[in-house]
Amino acid sequence: MKKGLSLAIAICAVCAALLISEVVYRLLVYKSLLLTPPLTTHHHSFFCEYDPLLGWRHKPNTTGRFVTSEGSAVLNFNHQGLRGEELPYKKDPGVFRILVLGDSFVEGYTVNFEDTLTEVLKSTLQGSLMPRKVEVINAGIAGYSTDQEYLFMREIGVRYQPDLTIILFCYNDIYFNNRPMYERGSKPFFTLEGNQLVTHNVPVPTPTGESRGSSDRPSPGRFSSLLYTELRSRIWKRADKASPLTPPAVIAPSNPWVITERLLKEISSLAGGRGHFAVSYIPRGTLIEPQVMASDKITRPEEAADPGRLSEICARNGIDFLDLTGALRAASKHEQMYFTRDPHWNRNGTRVAAQTIAHFLRERSLLQ
Repeated sequence: MKKGLSLAIAICAVCAALLISEVVYRLLVYKSLLLTPPLTTHHHSFFCEYDPLLGWRHKPNTTGRFVTSEGSAVLNFNHQGLRGEELPYKKDPGVFRILVLGDSFVEGYTVNFEDTLTEVLKSTLQGSLMPRKVEVINAGIAGYSTDQEYLFMREIGVRYQPDLTIILFCYNDIYFNNRPMYERGSKPFFTLEGNQLVTHNVPVPTPTGESRGSSDRPSPGRFSSLLYTELRSRIWKRADKASPLTPPAVIAPSNPWVITERLLKEISSLAGGRGHFAVSYIPRGTLIEPQVMASDKITRPEEAADPGRLSEICARNGIDFLDLTGALRAASKHEQMYFTRDPHWNRNGTRVAAQTIAHFLRERSLLQ
C-alpha cells in the first residue's frame, strides 16, 4: 500500500514538474499560455510537400502560424502554394502585374502577410508611384535557389503574364546553385555541356521516411507541448548534422558563377517576352547587423555571392541590378532590420527593402 502511494506521489511530482516547465517555457519564450495551432518551430518542413521537378513546394490551400522566440506570423498559402490572394493566370486589362521570385526573404514566413516585401512593394507603388492598378505575386519559396526559380518561372511564372519580373538574389544562392541538396531535401541542379544547360536530379528523388512537416505542429483541438516540440526540433537538427542525407550520384559540377549567369539569362529571356526583368541582391544579415546569428552552411567568404560580380553579370546581359546592402545598412543605424536568432528581415527590413526596390523601379523606368 505504502509502495503504491509512494509511486503515485512520484508520478504526480513528475507531472507537476513537467507542467510547470511547460508553463514557464511558454511564458518566457512565447509570452503566452495559449497559441492557435497549427504551430511549427522547424521551418524547413513547414507546410512542405514533395515536388518531382522543384524538390519541394508549399502545400496548397493551407493555413497556420509560424512561431519563434522573437515573434509569430500567420501564413496562408493559396492553390499554387504561394502566399497571397488567388489570382488567375490571365490578368485583367489595365493591370500592371509584378512577379517576385526568391526564397524565404520573399516568402517572408517570419512576418505577417501585410508586412511581406511583396505587399509593402504593392502598397508603395499603388500609393504614389503608379496610376494603374498593381498586382504583386509573391512567388518566394524558402530554400529555393536560382535553379529552382528558373524552373518555377518556366513552368508556372510565365503563365501569370507578368509585366515585370524581379528576382531577389540571396547571398547563398551561388553556394546552392551548384549542389543537389538543401536542408529541405534533394533539389534539381544544372551543368553546362558545351553551350547547353543540362538538368540533373530530375525527377527529384522522393524523400525517405515520414515527412517531418506533419509532426512538427500539433493537430487542432489537441494539446501539444511546445517545450517538447522545441527539444525534438533541436534533437533532429543534431541528428541531421551527424547523419547527413546521402547525395545523389556525383556529377562533375560546373562553375557556379557560369551556371548562375546562364540561369539569369534564361529567366531574363522568359520575362522579356512580356516585360522587364530586374535582379536585387540580399546581403547576409551579419554584414548589416553583427548580432544576427548566422544559421546556414556558408562558412567561407568565397562561398557567398559577391554583389560586385553579380552586378557585372547583370550589366553584361542587359539586366537591371540593385544591391540592397547600402539601404539596409543606412536604415540599421536607426532601427533593427533583421531578427537576431532568425537571420531574416523583420518587418522593418522588409519595409526598407520594398521601398528601396519601388524607387529603383521608378528611376529605371521599369513601371511602364
